[in-house]
Amino acid sequence: MTAGYLDTLAEFAATTDIEKVPDGVVDATTRIVLDTLGVIVAAAPAPPLRRFAREVTEREGTASLLGHDARSTPELAALVNGTAANWVELDEGNHTTLGHVGIHVIPAVLALAESRGCSGRELLTAVLAGYEVGARVARMGRLRWHIHPHGTWGAMAGAVACARLLGLPAPAIREALGIASSLALVTSRRTIAEGASVKYLWTGVASQHALQAVRFAHCGFTAEADGPASLFCSISDAPIAGREVVGDLGLRWEVEHAYFKTYACCRYAAPSVEAMLTARADGLDPDVVTAIDVDTFGLAAHLDTLQAHHELSARFSIPYCVAAAAVLGSCGPEAFRDATRADARVLALGERVRVHEVPAYTAEFPSATPARVTVRLRDGSVRQAEVRHAHGDPQRPLDAAGLRRKFHALTAGVLGAGAEDAARAILDVASTPDVRTITARLRGTAS
Repeated sequence: MTAGYLDTLAEFAATTDIEKVPDGVVDATTRIVLDTLGVIVAAAPAPPLRRFAREVTEREGTASLLGHDARSTPELAALVNGTAANWVELDEGNHTTLGHVGIHVIPAVLALAESRGCSGRELLTAVLAGYEVGARVARMGRLRWHIHPHGTWGAMAGAVACARLLGLPAPAIREALGIASSLALVTSRRTIAEGASVKYLWTGVASQHALQAVRFAHCGFTAEADGPASLFCSISDAPIAGREVVGDLGLRWEVEHAYFKTYACCRYAAPSVEAMLTARADGLDPDVVTAIDVDTFGLAAHLDTLQAHHELSARFSIPYCVAAAAVLGSCGPEAFRDATRADARVLALGERVRVHEVPAYTAEFPSATPARVTVRLRDGSVRQAEVRHAHGDPQRPLDAAGLRRKFHALTAGVLGAGAEDAARAILDVASTPDVRTITARLRGTAS
């Protein structure tokens, strides 16, 4: 077989051990697990997810539907939890992949680990292996703009994690990765503009496919020689050779370069939101604002249409997000609720926002995510603020305490007083003999 880079990735996954990597890598992996589990639990009360959980509940299930008082099979738990993972738009991501790795890895591998009673060390090792391989596979091509990254390469990351959890040898991991590449979704960004919640299913289906790919490989199904290359040649504007993504394997740890969202919107909108919040720090009357100019990088500049009809589309609209931040003084989940999206002040101000690409900013991406907001007032005065790295980026990281506060804010409505105990248990996952002691703390009453 050709494609030696796949052998390299599979061998890395098969031999990686959380006990043999730097402490910072362990801590970074643990923080990604904490953040991802928090956003999954936070989504549980959403009516479609509650109904979905009831549909797939199995009395003898071995994997928890997080945030619900229910269980199902590992494949269906991965589907439900993976769907929930992106629901509140506060999930971890990675700028070098232009996507979100953790939500494609953790729902699948946690469901499998719980069903088998694996230790926290085994879970972390598998998450790390899947994340590092998935991040590098994702770098094989820049997707065409109309294709959203969720569900494309994610099943490969999850399949590697699940195969590592099972202790499969490198050839079997490679086969599972290859099979997963053939199960990829080709997802349309148009769903966001239309507010279609099928968008959330992409990560759920990819998580389910990850587990199935490992099962298919175990049953003897085989993959083509270089499935990832075939995939990226179909969906990417500039695919690169697989061998080019493995040179830093084991030297640069992608988990240490993750970002954690602090605003409940598209990450590319976050610097503009933060600049707006800085510009109005001492208060701002929206009625005296005559115009707001947002200068930002190319990928963010695409989010230039005022969208308020749907919760999802609003999260991907810089005019809406900036206007909501200006009026509310925040951009959390409350900024996207029905009442805020119908607020006449927000809508009127959103009409006065103009978004511009600055080529110099575009050239800095992804090492920086710059945005500058200029607020023009009726009396002729101007307020201006610039943000080069949004809070939560690797350059301005959320530490464990910050992530713990975020976890509590997101999950307290579902877990109640148990939210703090759950956070402590997750942060101590490396020394946990059985991950079921953690998942037991994440079962709420949303169903």
